[in-house]
Amino acid sequence: MTEVAFHFGASDKWNYLCRLTRKAIAKGVRIQIHGPQSLLDRVDAKLWNFESTAFIAHCRHGDAFQERCAVVLADSVFTPRNGASWVLLNLAEEVPAGVEAFARVIEVVGLDEHDRQQARNRWREYTRRGLPIVRHDLTGRAD
Repeated sequence: MTEVAFHFGASDKWNYLCRLTRKAIAKGVRIQIHGPQSLLDRVDAKLWNFESTAFIAHCRHGDAFQERCAVVLADSVFTPRNGASWVLLNLAEEVPAGVEAFARVIEVVGLDEHDRQQARNRWREYTRRGLPIVRHDLTGRAD
């Protein structure tokens, strides 16, 4: 069953997202980052410039080398061949179709009130679907 993890209160949502992504791929997990194109462009730039000495290798959905890429940016959720080794990091305002194909879904929620309200709506939808939810409170922690 898909587990959903909400990471609430990220003071720098984009920096936290990059750190979380780096940590996951270091453990051998593949990440599909899903969201609207405008946010994926922002994530793309952030992953390239996350650290001055390194970047987080990634590609776009549909790229020729997608099968070998640990981090895939996608504006529509695609079902991975082996869902057990993939995590979906959702940046969309809604719960995307197909989340049940993933072992885990991660939601990173910043301090913006609109972001928080959209996260509450997604929480209710995951609950309605009967998916277990884990809550990580980042309030007061450095991102």
